[in-house]
Amino acid sequence: MLQAIKSKTGTWVLRIFAVLLIMSFAVWGIGDMITGTGLPTEVADVGDTKVTANQFNEAFRREMNRLRGVLGSRMDSDQARQLGVADSTLEGLITQRLLALEARDLGLLVGDDQIKQTILRQTAFRNQLGNFDQAVYRQVLSQSGLTEDRYVEGLRGDITQSHLTDVIGKGSFVPKFLVDQLYRFRNERRIAEVVVIDRDKSGAPPKPSDSELREFHKKNAALFTAPELRDITTLHLSPNKLAEEIKPSDEQLRDEYENRLTSLSIPERRQLRQILTQDEATAKRAAGRLRQGAPIADVAKEVANQDEDATRLGLVTFNDLPKEMAEAAFKLAENTASDPVKSPLGWHVLLVEKINAGKTPAFEDVREKISTDLARELAIDGLVKIANQLEDALAGGASLEEAAGQLNAPVIRLSAVSANGRDGDGKEVPKLPRVERFLETAFTTEKDQTSDLIETDSGHYFIVRVENIQAPALKPYETVRDQVERQWVLSGKDETARKKAEAILARVRAGASLTSVATKDRLKIETSKEFTRFNRAAGSKISAAMAGELFRVPRGGVAMAPSRSGYAVAQVKDIRAAEPSSNKEAYDRVRDQIQEAMGDDVLSQFSTALRDRFPVSIDRGALDRLFNATAGSP
Repeated sequence: MLQAIKSKTGTWVLRIFAVLLIMSFAVWGIGDMITGTGLPTEVADVGDTKVTANQFNEAFRREMNRLRGVLGSRMDSDQARQLGVADSTLEGLITQRLLALEARDLGLLVGDDQIKQTILRQTAFRNQLGNFDQAVYRQVLSQSGLTEDRYVEGLRGDITQSHLTDVIGKGSFVPKFLVDQLYRFRNERRIAEVVVIDRDKSGAPPKPSDSELREFHKKNAALFTAPELRDITTLHLSPNKLAEEIKPSDEQLRDEYENRLTSLSIPERRQLRQILTQDEATAKRAAGRLRQGAPIADVAKEVANQDEDATRLGLVTFNDLPKEMAEAAFKLAENTASDPVKSPLGWHVLLVEKINAGKTPAFEDVREKISTDLARELAIDGLVKIANQLEDALAGGASLEEAAGQLNAPVIRLSAVSANGRDGDGKEVPKLPRVERFLETAFTTEKDQTSDLIETDSGHYFIVRVENIQAPALKPYETVRDQVERQWVLSGKDETARKKAEAILARVRAGASLTSVATKDRLKIETSKEFTRFNRAAGSKISAAMAGELFRVPRGGVAMAPSRSGYAVAQVKDIRAAEPSSNKEAYDRVRDQIQEAMGDDVLSQFSTALRDRFPVSIDRGALDRLFNATAGSP
């Protein structure tokens, strides 16, 4: 959002900088631009269209942000490229473009009404009452850096392609034999007897010597290594804090109330039934029967051969219906039938079964909520101006502290911060901004460097300077001796429990029953509830690892696996096969999952075939120049 605003407005500092750049081009020449060694504008040709560098960069950034949440915030663009993220991103854009071209040639169209209904169904655009809110809609698009035209264009393309992919995906045939086999594999149930050897009851090992502890400290260095710590200076601009200082006027609140009235109001809803006929005379006969008190299910069956379920329209608002039907339905009293109403589908007779009155909240009822929301919106708008002023000051040569002083904004100094937001002792760091991308930025910025001004999706701004980096280091033995001894004792108990479990496992495999062994060793034996390869009862002694082992052995087979408190040994007591005919709902889910997977495969093959109709050319050199220009950037 900030970048879009800056590109339209600019500032005098940036304009002067731009003039200096232009002058330097005049002096030194623009050979790079002429010879094509500058940044590329296109990375691939697909049919008669092009995938631009901007489109690729935007998609690549989205995928990078997703992966950082999974793989860690320190992954940079070079590492992502080595993992194949750039290639998969470009292939995804190419596939989208191929499908769009095919949809175009087939004449697939998406009307404005379908676009509207899709937008209205998006939960991201709803207010706290669960209704579509135009103000929320605009705010979400703005925070995402999208104009309404661009969003609608993208949505239209997505829906068009989904029509095509749905047809392709659902055209695959799923063999019944395959569904049966997978259903049996997933739903086979087993019952086992299990014994747990608790490490805490296995006896403590002999007290270790100092030399043993020192050796343990060296061999298990990862347990006693302090994480990388950084000293950070930061400036954080929070819309929440600024909003606390903003008190919208009564006039502003009332204007906002009027603007939101449609979304704040709960519209009247009516429970409707209908009889649909193909001629007016039959519709009039149906309406007459209903007014005489005949049940609608009987009348629908008699005059239109409709089942009762087909008569139900559900609970609808005025806008849910075509205009002619809505005007007729919303004039009726409860439990009354309408005159016949004509539509392109035929003649409708409507019956109102129930009316839920609409509700419009009074201004005072929502005043506090509107005031909070409006204050935050005004704060976000205000922060855009402050952020521009901050960047102007920094571009003019001011230090972070000097720029902050000009804005009367506090600078925060944080010492010994780890990548998870804690200090070297594992405690939370006071005053650390708990906003998205903060720690990621702090741990991808080099020492003595200052990051760019970052805008978060929630409207915060921050800038980070890394003052010092303390590399991960093994803590001296003398400072962690007590911790080393505790870990040594735990490790010894675990080893004792493991050896006991292995001894029990060997005795059962030699022919003894687990029950007899447990009785002899005075161990508690339990019979588990039914479990599958993937599901177990809450609190079950059968862990995921144990379940995997028990499904590898026959009835009477025995297995060993770690447990929460130590080690477990279990023996299969019963195997209960899964019959496909026993649970239609579960069987249908398996079939649908296979159908979806096969559909994805068919779609992949279809996309490959489209390359024969719409030639694809990837400019690898352009990709290399893009990454070389941003080498090491996040």
